[in-house]
Amino acid sequence: MLYKRTTPAIRLFIVEMDITERLQKLTLETLDQDGSIPNSSELNLDGVSVDQGQLIGVLKSLETREMVSYTTNESERWVLTQEGREIIEQ
Repeated sequence: MLYKRTTPAIRLFIVEMDITERLQKLTLETLDQDGSIPNSSELNLDGVSVDQGQLIGVLKSLETREMVSYTTNESERWVLTQEGREIIEQ
């Protein structure tokens, strides 16, 4: 078997491609199973929340190939920091 030496940038690109491909597969499988993804912040890849920027890239790619259509809905969520919780407890 022939092995090529890769630079860190190339390794990072290969890892990114792997994540992108896995995210595409997850997206298509989820849509096939559930019919929609109502809240992408609940989408997990290997138990980790999906990066929303990467997901948008995947969705745009899939939309270009006419495999999906999507609309985005933005929302904000406010949570207390540890300091905020301490102030409330006083």
